[in-house]
Amino acid sequence: MRPMPPLPPPGRWLTPLRFLQAALVLASVVALGVLLSRQPAPLGVEVKRRAPVPGIDEIRVHVGGEVRTPGVVIAQPGERVSDAIARAGGVTPEADVAAI
Repeated sequence: MRPMPPLPPPGRWLTPLRFLQAALVLASVVALGVLLSRQPAPLGVEVKRRAPVPGIDEIRVHVGGEVRTPGVVIAQPGERVSDAIARAGGVTPEADVAAI
């Protein structure tokens, strides 16, 4: 049986090779932290509400899909999609309201 190699003297466990390995690991952890901490730039979408066009008092909207009465309905300026769906009789039980 061979004897075990001697332990390095106290204070010499950080050899140049181990120092380089530790420095590379530390640099990798810092680089990964910087990359993961970056937040994507927010999308600067500005929504502008336009004034209704003078003289237009109704809008024709085609409502299709899983509504009770698909077809063209008359909507007023400023109304929402839900108003047009209500005018088409509302949604059917098969409708996926979350997909609207």
